[in-house]
Amino acid sequence: MVRKAKLRFEFYDEDGNKIVLSIQGRITPDLILRYASLFSSPPSTEDFETHSSIFKNMLRILSELSSSSEWFTSEDVQSLYEARYGVSIKLSTVSTYLQRLTEQGVLYRRKTGRFYNYKILNRSLLV
Repeated sequence: MVRKAKLRFEFYDEDGNKIVLSIQGRITPDLILRYASLFSSPPSTEDFETHSSIFKNMLRILSELSSSSEWFTSEDVQSLYEARYGVSIKLSTVSTYLQRLTEQGVLYRRKTGRFYNYKILNRSLLV
């Protein structure tokens, strides 16, 4: 059975009105960014480029990891990211991206002790 992904955004406007957007089906990173941008203040070009490049770089790192069927941790991704791109990235940032990709059905996550391990489920979404 194919599990449909679900994503729900909740926002409040400046008047206190609650705005809810729910998406079900094939959810891609571009789709999320497109709809999320409708409800946020326009980001600066620099903020968007930074977020976009981090996300693209994260997908490239995961594509490299997808060649193996091994489990990996957020620390593994952080180390690969820093080695490949020569910039430091917070572990919390890596964990946030991995969690989002888990929610989208790209990754599988299991808890081992205090830590999470990840495995790639859907390689086609990494392209």
